[in-house]
Amino acid sequence: MPGALFLDLFAGTGAIGVEALSRGAGRAVFVESDARRCGALKEALRGLSLENVSHVVRADVMGRAFPRIAAKAAAAAGSGYGIVFADPPYQLPGVARIPHIVSGMEAAEGAAILVVEHGANAVMPDAAGRFSKYRVKEYGSASMTFYKNDSL
Repeated sequence: MPGALFLDLFAGTGAIGVEALSRGAGRAVFVESDARRCGALKEALRGLSLENVSHVVRADVMGRAFPRIAAKAAAAAGSGYGIVFADPPYQLPGVARIPHIVSGMEAAEGAAILVVEHGANAVMPDAAGRFSKYRVKEYGSASMTFYKNDSL
């Protein structure tokens, strides 16, 4: 989706969001809970001259305040999220809640796809609000579950 706002949840180094920007995303919001990783990510984005098309948010995706924080970041970027990618720690309790969390975010109403990377043993929901599962790719001990927005 050229020009889309990309949401990179559990961003870590930000590699996925940076790749999205290199492939035509208009802006990216990186969400990471670790303060040191956020600082390193901001520094890396500056080094890549991407600070004007990116925003780093320190937040816990699984926390109650997250949807409000994500909405504020989207408003600052001037649009809702078009693509959402989540790469949580594979042993994160409640990883199957991520599609429900994203579906409940007003800022993700226009998101065409949601991708959740997770441990292969995680059981992900077939549907979550406006998102329905349409593809699962397995890579050894990891899997990626793809959801599409049925309301678009």
